[in-house]
Amino acid sequence: MIALVQLSSTNVKSENLKIVKDLVTKAASNGAKMVFLPEAPDYIGTSGEETSELAESFDGPFFTALRNLSVQLKVWLSIGGFHRKPSPLALDQRLLNTHIILNDRGEVESSKKLTLQESQYIQPGSLAPVVVRGTPVGDLGLAICYDLRFPELASALRYKGGANVLAYPSAFSLPTGEAGHWHTLLRARAIETQCYVIAAAQDGVHHPKFTSYGHSMVIDPWGKIIAERTEPGPGILMARICHQLEEGVVERGINYTNSVRSMLPVGLSRRHDLFPLPDVGSPIPIGTEDFQFGNITLKAEQIFYRTSVSIALVNISPLVPGHVLVIPVEVVDRFGSLPDGTIADMYACVKRISEKLCEHFGATSLTISIQDGKDAGQTVPHVHVHVLPRKPGDFAMNDDIYAALQAHDKVANRKYRSNEEMAVEAKLFRSFFYDKFGQPLKN
Repeated sequence: MIALVQLSSTNVKSENLKIVKDLVTKAASNGAKMVFLPEAPDYIGTSGEETSELAESFDGPFFTALRNLSVQLKVWLSIGGFHRKPSPLALDQRLLNTHIILNDRGEVESSKKLTLQESQYIQPGSLAPVVVRGTPVGDLGLAICYDLRFPELASALRYKGGANVLAYPSAFSLPTGEAGHWHTLLRARAIETQCYVIAAAQDGVHHPKFTSYGHSMVIDPWGKIIAERTEPGPGILMARICHQLEEGVVERGINYTNSVRSMLPVGLSRRHDLFPLPDVGSPIPIGTEDFQFGNITLKAEQIFYRTSVSIALVNISPLVPGHVLVIPVEVVDRFGSLPDGTIADMYACVKRISEKLCEHFGATSLTISIQDGKDAGQTVPHVHVHVLPRKPGDFAMNDDIYAALQAHDKVANRKYRSNEEMAVEAKLFRSFFYDKFGQPLKN
């Protein structure tokens, strides 16, 4: 048995906590083994500044009270969208909107930060999709509200993470809820992943500028709504997700999930070779912000291609004409530490970029190389792919290119280009992918 808590959080944290404790206690007394809170159970601020001011760390009073409550009541808690302060030592001091799972001993089983829309006050997430094994509801995939609009995340939770239940704690806006988005998106995620979907929601007027839709619900892997709270305001919604499908029991459980997947084995029909993520490697406007390449600051003028997770830049000391680098936006020093999605995106960038460079320079071949780690010749501790257009005779012996790559940033007489020279080349290369207004060219 599980319970979903529906709230109408305000900016008064003490009142919110009292309501949460009362409703979780009621849910536990009704037999719930796991209780799901909506997004922002701690508070909903009236402004970005207030939202930042009210946040706390994992050892703050709100989160500590919930840990104690889970121990006292012997229940698991899904705390969806807790406003968490970053470490004082972190470079990015924006808040973390974090989905946390507490077991019945008050221990953090997992915490997930994967907000797909960043803002002035909330950091974008960087963690790969998280699935918590062995919860009272099964293998639980974690998401938060806005993530609901991205089917690729739900697919990753099921097909990569092995989830059979997805949780979307939310504070869904009233206009989009009334337009049908809430029910449609939740049912779509359940149907396409063949997972249970659990969505605890905020409801009502939080402040004059924001009203949420409510309608906390549970959907089964066939897309059927098996529980929904239609009453407005705070309250609980009880539902049952069984690990064993007992004879005579109407509720559908984990075995039912397997039967749905057997009836419609879409997982076996997926063509990852033909249908990777549709926007992998696709360019977005470069903008004017600086980026980091290890400890080196890259000016936007040196960049000629950008995606949401990768950038391509001209080389300060190219070995051959058109020698460029492709790097992840996030500073990651080793290839094995990159998420699979970033690797796919980077190499999709390499493919698109190399085609244009070969055409421009009349190259007949390519050398594509990574020096992964210090002992492989890496001098900047940030994964970077060398892309070098090749022509007959550009090196006396073809494999000399690898010795040159290893030595070229260590030789005493190495020639470095000026920022102006690099900007001119980057501007040229940009024209292969962007129009004069900086917008990506249509294929």
